Amino acid sequence: MCGAGTSFGLIPLPRKIIEDFRAEAEKDISAFTGKPFPALRVKETDWDALYVWAEQARDELVGATHPCPKLKIAQALRLTSDGSWLAGVTRPVSKSMPRHRVIARFAREDRLQSIWTFNWDCHIEAALESVGLKEEEDVKDQPWPMRYHRVLGLAEYGRLPAGRTIFVHKRHGCIKRIKELEVLDLSKKATAQDYAAIQLRITKDELDNTPDKTTNEYRSFRGQLDTEFSGCPLMVCGWSASEKYILDELESSKDQLRTYPIQNERLSVLDPIFNSDGHTRLGAIYDIATASAHFPILPAVGKPDIDELFLWMQTLYALGEVHKVLTGHPALQVWIRAQIDAATGNTSISRITRWIDGFLPAWVQLCWRAGLVTASHRNRVMNPDEIRLEGEDWYVPLSQNLPQRPELITASYLLKATVESASEWRFDLVTGGMYCDTKAQLILPIPGWEDTADLNVLNSFTRILTRLSAVRGFVNELLLLPLGRNSDPLPDSRKARIKAAFDAVAGLPSSGRSLRVVNLQDI
Repeated sequence: MCGAGTSFGLIPLPRKIIEDFRAEAEKDISAFTGKPFPALRVKETDWDALYVWAEQARDELVGATHPCPKLKIAQALRLTSDGSWLAGVTRPVSKSMPRHRVIARFAREDRLQSIWTFNWDCHIEAALESVGLKEEEDVKDQPWPMRYHRVLGLAEYGRLPAGRTIFVHKRHGCIKRIKELEVLDLSKKATAQDYAAIQLRITKDELDNTPDKTTNEYRSFRGQLDTEFSGCPLMVCGWSASEKYILDELESSKDQLRTYPIQNERLSVLDPIFNSDGHTRLGAIYDIATASAHFPILPAVGKPDIDELFLWMQTLYALGEVHKVLTGHPALQVWIRAQIDAATGNTSISRITRWIDGFLPAWVQLCWRAGLVTASHRNRVMNPDEIRLEGEDWYVPLSQNLPQRPELITASYLLKATVESASEWRFDLVTGGMYCDTKAQLILPIPGWEDTADLNVLNSFTRILTRLSAVRGFVNELLLLPLGRNSDPLPDSRKARIKAAFDAVAGLPSSGRSLRVVNLQDI
């Protein structure tokens, strides 16, 4: 469950909206109603000032017979004109905030049953799109989820898709849908039915009042809540749990919620404070003590911020998945276990954090696109060309029931070398590359456990080469690092073939310091 804190720093939060846009919004609404806007019934600094103001604005517009008061309110508060709310769906995952990036990757990993957000913005959906989850796309026979479905109300509940779909419930509305209505309105094509269907919970009475339980919309919402929450742990991220109607519904289902067997893991609240209202009530519903449920974040003193906490979760998850595939590499498995133990109580950003976030997903995708990992789905071995990875940052899950994960094994040896290296490596200059600022040196790790001179393998480097061309001015030396199944150096003959083949594909000169092939020990 995501609240305003999940979008902190990306969009204006409620207090900022009322402070910055209230005066102009009131002028805009008064221009339509033909009378002064009434005085705000609460202090502008009160936590619920925006919602009280919106209730007054709605009543003014209804009294003046505006065809769609909620659309007018959204426009007056600049929700439809400020591009930060829509976020866009072509933003690369590297441009997403870590919190959204990790949520999206966990969704692709099939670790999230659904996402419930009380925010109007589309930053979560943009992150989902960037990792390869497409809205309502009907894709069959892929080994991981490929689709998400936005749920606002009865219209969406009536056509929930089957299969591996991540549901994004937006109980309070979605700017994308409001923008679609605005386009119809400006083109004079909006109907009364379009106006009536608008979803924007922004008024105080809507947030406080118990919904009408006789409606089909409520029955569908109630059924979905029971289906998705029963017996599952709940993570609350940046949500104060101030919506009484949601808490009432959860409380009525507390017996089902408590069927999750590990009591101390039923509820996790990521917030600076564990408030005495909504959070405390959630704790009672899930029958879990505050100390077990609360994960404090900044501005709590000495705590990580929300992005650091999500990166920490991603680090522990990735290390755990890598550890599982190293049964044939006992010494490396012991080393990974030590990194897990060290990271468990330390949320600070480390080399391992950056490597897992910036390099590992690109490396795994490269190996899969090159056809070097045998995939299966529903007990059927899949050909490499059946795996859909056309997106720049489409994410390949680490957790899969496969007999061999050579890309994770080789990545583990590289991780150990990276951590123990005297150089500091950046992973954000060229996705899939390792850059050393002090030497202006770029290393491109490539899979070397098969004959990489095969152009079918090297052609998968097209994206890396495109990125490289954009940053050549920062690079004094380019190094190729072919990785075998362990840390042993490759034979010189293999390295020479790799270099020649890479030169042919990349169009780079084959002599001088512009390109060298190195071993893992060299870094």
